[in-house]
Amino acid sequence: MGDKGHTANEKKPACQNGNNDCNSGASCDNGSRSVDGYKKFVLIMLVFTFVCCFRAYVIDRIIVSGDSMYPNYTDGDVMWARKFGISELTRYQVIVADIRGKFVVKRVIGLPNETVQIVDGFVYIDGEMLENDYGYETIFYGCAGDKVVLGDSEYFLMGDNRDDSLDSREWGTVDIKNIKGIVAFRFFPFWKIGAVE
Repeated sequence: MGDKGHTANEKKPACQNGNNDCNSGASCDNGSRSVDGYKKFVLIMLVFTFVCCFRAYVIDRIIVSGDSMYPNYTDGDVMWARKFGISELTRYQVIVADIRGKFVVKRVIGLPNETVQIVDGFVYIDGEMLENDYGYETIFYGCAGDKVVLGDSEYFLMGDNRDDSLDSREWGTVDIKNIKGIVAFRFFPFWKIGAVE
């Protein structure tokens, strides 16, 4: 009448009571962890892809280096630049351009098919003095000492701090394909936070 044991057709349960080892729970737990790990990996990859695409096609962070845009924008200012609508640039917009592999922040002064020249310290567009020239007298004329005729997709860029700016007076005109963004918003330093004009 004692323990009959197990016949050949019976399977011993993996875990009969609290005193025996139970491996089935551990294997299930390992499977659950691997699924959770996979989900986390996929989520991280999706977030990474989204951030990369967002920065590549929508908005990117820009940090001002140097004082070429002083006093409006100073060294260390952090801003957002939008990467869409670049084909619709207007005069005075602050943009980011790729010049010889280096990203710079400048202001659009001359537009396609215009003629730019600096005469007596003032910028002239198509023979007329630029009215809103931010009050800067220009001492360094560079190539704009003579008339600079812009092509169909070319822009003339200058820094606001005219005599401490390396810009189109030195490089010449800049093609639209080298303009990478339009600076839209400054968010650091916090006391200067706001839209960029």
